[in-house]
Amino acid sequence: MFEVVNGKVARVAHVSTGATGNTPVGRFRVYYLHPGYNAKGMYYSLFFRGNFAIHGYQSVPAYPASHGCVRTPVWYAYGFWKRWARIGTQVMVFA
Repeated sequence: MFEVVNGKVARVAHVSTGATGNTPVGRFRVYYLHPGYNAKGMYYSLFFRGNFAIHGYQSVPAYPASHGCVRTPVWYAYGFWKRWARIGTQVMVFA
């Protein structure tokens, strides 16, 4: 995952996406924010389409393993959330 600020890559993090290839591709906007953990173990979530979110998770293997969300390492999630947790923040997902 690339964090882009003013058209330049500011940070890069490894992620794990949908195991069945179901992570939605396209241009979205963050519509809901959830701080801390939720009941599914998702940490500091930025929801961008339906139940799909960028969030921290305990397991972030180097292959697609999620139910469709974009998993980031737990250690990375809080800082990412603090930098980008705004309703309307643009999220672009590429295949």
